[in-house]
Amino acid sequence: MQHILATYEKRFGEDYKNAWGKAVEGAQVRLRTDKKAWGINEDPSFQVDLRNKGKQELFIAYPQWFEVEVDGKRHASKSWHSGMPRSIGFGDRLTYSLSLSDFLPSPAAGDDQPLLRPGKHAIRVALAKVGYRDGKGVMQLSGRKLGAVSNPVEIEMTRPEPAGAEIRKETPP
Repeated sequence: MQHILATYEKRFGEDYKNAWGKAVEGAQVRLRTDKKAWGINEDPSFQVDLRNKGKQELFIAYPQWFEVEVDGKRHASKSWHSGMPRSIGFGDRLTYSLSLSDFLPSPAAGDDQPLLRPGKHAIRVALAKVGYRDGKGVMQLSGRKLGAVSNPVEIEMTRPEPAGAEIRKETPP
């Protein structure tokens, strides 16, 4: 899993500087889409930014402590492996890459069903748990419930143009 520290101001004409979800115990989550429209057979991908505006160090285990919400329905990560949880100190930020296929049920083998149906979909991500240091300074990684939710991002799944549907420009005789 790749962790990237980065600063982003605007993408697709939107002001992502102000698009953070509500802080819960200092943890804030922001979701950014890599593009707004995806082909029906593509796996939509996103960037998840986390920042700590609280007063204590937080520990994040990605992806198992995250959930993705698609059109109001939550999905836990299908992956239960990750490295040692990353620390986010006061004022720090981490960025993770996320693919919907890591969270949504996969179509059955040989099934032509896409990951998401054509149309618009509202996506959010939630940091469901965090690790912390207890009163003795010992790191507690069992994860306590948190529930910090990102801003909503809308994407659209599109069907490819049927073969032969190109626009033909005819020249007058």
